Amino acid sequence: MYYSKAPFEYIGKDSHIVGDRVFCGQYWDDLSVAGLLCPSGGSILMLGLGRGAAIRSILAVNPSANVTAVDSSSESISATNQIFQTHFPRLNFETVRADALSYLQSVSQKFDVILVDLFTETGYVALAADNLFLRSLSNSVNPDGVVLFNSYGCPAHLVDRSETSFENYLAAQIQRRFDYLFELPHRKNRTLLASNRNPIRQFTHIDSEFLNEEDKIFARTISFRLRYVSQVEQANSKIPSELDFQSMNRSTMRKWEDFYHNVNAVLQDLGEPGLNKLGELFDLVQNEALSRKLLCETLKYANNPIAIFYPTFIAAESNNHDLKVDWFIQWFFENSDHLRSHHFRLYTHHFLPQILAMVLQPSGRFRNEDNLKNLERLNEKHCHY
Repeated sequence: MYYSKAPFEYIGKDSHIVGDRVFCGQYWDDLSVAGLLCPSGGSILMLGLGRGAAIRSILAVNPSANVTAVDSSSESISATNQIFQTHFPRLNFETVRADALSYLQSVSQKFDVILVDLFTETGYVALAADNLFLRSLSNSVNPDGVVLFNSYGCPAHLVDRSETSFENYLAAQIQRRFDYLFELPHRKNRTLLASNRNPIRQFTHIDSEFLNEEDKIFARTISFRLRYVSQVEQANSKIPSELDFQSMNRSTMRKWEDFYHNVNAVLQDLGEPGLNKLGELFDLVQNEALSRKLLCETLKYANNPIAIFYPTFIAAESNNHDLKVDWFIQWFFENSDHLRSHHFRLYTHHFLPQILAMVLQPSGRFRNEDNLKNLERLNEKHCHY
C-alpha cells in the first residue's frame, strides 16, 4: 500500500520520495503531523504540492484522512499524479489546480488541518505572511483545527526570534491571527503549528499493520514529539527586506562566523586548541575524544547552541559527506537516559529526531540492527511519558 513494487527514488528540491520507505530523514517527514492532528475520516488541505512527499507521510499515520492538495502548477500536479499512479496506486487523494488564496476564498468547506508549504525555486512566496491570506486560513479551518506552516531559515542552533528575518516575521503574523503557535524544528526548517486550542489534540491511528519497522519507529517518534511540541516565543514582527533563499543564506553565513568564534571560546576554556577556519567544524565533529569533551561541557547549560549544533550539523552533512561520525550515534544511545531526564527539549526536538534521520537515510550508512533495536527501546520508554 505504502511501498512501490519496483525500486524507485525521486530526489528534488521540492520532495524526496523513496519506494521502499515512507520516511527518509528529511523535513518532509515532519509534515506527517498533519495526519496525527486530523480525526479519522477528517479533512486535510495541502497548499503547495511539490511532488507529493508529504502525502504518503500523512496517509501513513492517518490512512482514512481525506487529503486535498492544491497547487498552481499543472506540471507539479501531473508529475505527482504520475508518481502515485505508478508506484503507490492504492493511496487516494485529490489534486486541484488553483492559486492558494483564490481557492480558500472560493471554497465553503472547513478543514480539520491545513498545511501551508508555499515556496518558489528562489524563496518564500510573499503571500505566506499576507494578512488576507492568514485571515482566509483562519476562516477555512475548523474551530479546534490546526494550520501548519513549513518555515525555512537558519539552522536550529542559530535561531534568534528577536532578529529581523522572514521566518520571524511569518511567526509574528501568525501569532496575531491565532491564539497559540508551536514548532517542530528540523535543521533549517521548522513546522509551525497554529491553533486556537491548547493543548493541540492529537489522534492516534498509525497504520502499523502495513508499515515496515523503520517507518513504525518514525511514526511513533513523531507522535511522541508532538505530545511535547514547544510553544514559539514572541517573534520579531519587523518586515524583512528580502525573501529569497540566497539572501537568507548570506545572513546565515554571518551567524556561522559568530558561532565559530563561540566554539573557539569554549575550546580555549577547556585548554584545547581552537579552530583556524569555519570549515574545520567538519574535522571537529569527527574527532570523537574532543567532541565528547565539548558535549559534556556544553550540556552543563540549558539549550546551549553548541549542543544543538552537533545533531543538526552531523545529520545534515552526513547526507552529503562521508563523515566518520558513528561515534555520535553510540554516544547518544549511551547518554539518552540522561538527555531525556535533564535536557528533555534538546532530547525530544534535536538529538532524537536527528539520530533517527541518520538511521533512516536512504544510503543505509547508519542502518544496522543495533541502532534499530536501540530506537525501538527508546520508543518503548516514550510510551511511559
